[in-house]
Amino acid sequence: MNGKQAKHALSKQGARVIVLDEPGVADTLEPASCDGLLYCAAPILAPVYKLQDEDIQHLAMKRLVAPAILANNLLRNQILRSGAAIVFEKHCIAHLRTEQGGYYLSMESGIDTLAVTLALEYASMKIRVNTVTTRASGSSKDADAFANASIYLLAPASRWVTGSNMVLTGEPTR
Repeated sequence: MNGKQAKHALSKQGARVIVLDEPGVADTLEPASCDGLLYCAAPILAPVYKLQDEDIQHLAMKRLVAPAILANNLLRNQILRSGAAIVFEKHCIAHLRTEQGGYYLSMESGIDTLAVTLALEYASMKIRVNTVTTRASGSSKDADAFANASIYLLAPASRWVTGSNMVLTGEPTR
């Protein structure tokens, strides 16, 4: 839901939105043709003992490997312009019992590390990389908050914000 809401909000702001939901779509983009990447994926919550091998592989691919490959391809092929932004969606599942999403939570930690690493590696190109953490509730209020945060982090107004995680849970974070 958050990705769809953000897509519509970005379109209303005049952004040209390309949905990259199939492998290889990024390969069709021209060099220096993108100002930003917003990566969203719905949470998959299940106790580890209920996950089959293919479930674990799918989760790792969707939450950690795919965004890393996509960002790497866009950066390596110089598709992102100088001054571009990358935003990864994360979900706060701290309110859930660990057995409901422990494996998923480990993938979310990986996204944090990926974002900080990319922010450091591409700072000289003025490419910003951040994460936005939302509740995994699916409510329209949460989707609106995510869309607004995404607009800000993808816009030039956030040119000094990189390597950070914006937490949108409506709750204290410390």
